[in-house]
Amino acid sequence: EGKVVEVYGLCQDITRRLQMEERLARYREMELAGKLTSKVAREAEEPIIALGVPVQALQRKLGGGTPADPYLDVMSEQVHRLSDFLRNLTDLGREDGAAQREARRVDLLIREALDAVEWEIPGEGCRVSLGALGAGLRARVNGPRIVRALVHVIANALRFSPAGSPVRVEADGLGEEVVLRVEDRGTGFPEGILGRAFDPFVSSSGKRAGLGLAIVLRTVED
Repeated sequence: EGKVVEVYGLCQDITRRLQMEERLARYREMELAGKLTSKVAREAEEPIIALGVPVQALQRKLGGGTPADPYLDVMSEQVHRLSDFLRNLTDLGREDGAAQREARRVDLLIREALDAVEWEIPGEGCRVSLGALGAGLRARVNGPRIVRALVHVIANALRFSPAGSPVRVEADGLGEEVVLRVEDRGTGFPEGILGRAFDPFVSSSGKRAGLGLAIVLRTVED
């Protein structure tokens, strides 16, 4: 009689596909930003080294106890901060090759990272406790990059959690993957930057460059 009796339709949930496409687009943006910043870092590295050498030479020659000490200390600290910033820029643009990866014990990588954290934030390493580290657990990785990524995460946990509160680090195997967990009692990211927390140059405090978590994400995804 010319009337529509029933209508059939077929729907497909493409949420996962859209998420993967978004993740791929972000990764490509980070890769491009990483290559650019890495070139900038290499260009700036030599002048920073050239500035740091005479400062150290003056400190050794004067031997301390002089009116120049406060000024030299400030210069030395700023050179260190700039060197650290340039190293982070280089890490952001670095890509792994298969030859750079080797089987490493996960527990030793974690302990190496904790040693570096103690040097970076003196006196705070005692707040870090170790949970299960997966006895004999190994992963084929670029060791130095994984250690540096762990340093960023653990140092963030120490800086942005209540003073004196514990930070816990543990590792476990999940199928063919290794899961590393860093737990703290901080308040977490402000809602406004939660979705951009792993983007380069995003910082919740506004006092740091905001490269650490971007380096962590790049390292894990590589």
